[in-house]
Amino acid sequence: MRAPSVSLEERWKRQRVVISASALKGGLGSYSKRLFSLGLFDSLLLFKNNADVPEEGYGGVISPPFRSGLAYAAHVYYSFYFPTRWSSAVKGMALVHYASPDWFHLAKYNESSYGTVHDIFPITWPSSYAPHYRRFFMREMAAAGSLRKVVAISDYVKEQLLERFPDLRVVRIHQWTEPDFAPRDKGLARKRLGLPER
Repeated sequence: MRAPSVSLEERWKRQRVVISASALKGGLGSYSKRLFSLGLFDSLLLFKNNADVPEEGYGGVISPPFRSGLAYAAHVYYSFYFPTRWSSAVKGMALVHYASPDWFHLAKYNESSYGTVHDIFPITWPSSYAPHYRRFFMREMAAAGSLRKVVAISDYVKEQLLERFPDLRVVRIHQWTEPDFAPRDKGLARKRLGLPER
């Protein structure tokens, strides 16, 4: 006998969730994984906005009902205006933390939404980004006003945000490193690397 299917709204209802759109082995993905590892959240979810993003390591994945990359992108833009699988999923969550601005526009569906901004390069370095992505980023930053708090990863990013978006509620929380990055014995490290002792 087959178990009854559970709706997206029910699956993560009343959970505290970190949401990412990146592979866990990349920069934003590893930030998401470290944030989840703090033990403050119940689930780490991938809201897949690109067909090529690997799903390994996530506790759940929500994708658009399409296969092609162009349809994925169109569905993300569609989600600015109309309900989608992503908006249905966040509605019942106890708390949502978006690991990057990719999903800030979903904050209107959950009043307990927070998000991290790592940089504002699409604004400060516009020539490095495609025009459609710059527009997308600006729309996400406009939606950031619906977040309870915006986490900036440095004082510099906080200053940049408040200079351009003065109404945001921004708090600075520095990123942290893994325990592997603890100070090492210099002599032992040089020996292991085959370097001469000084």
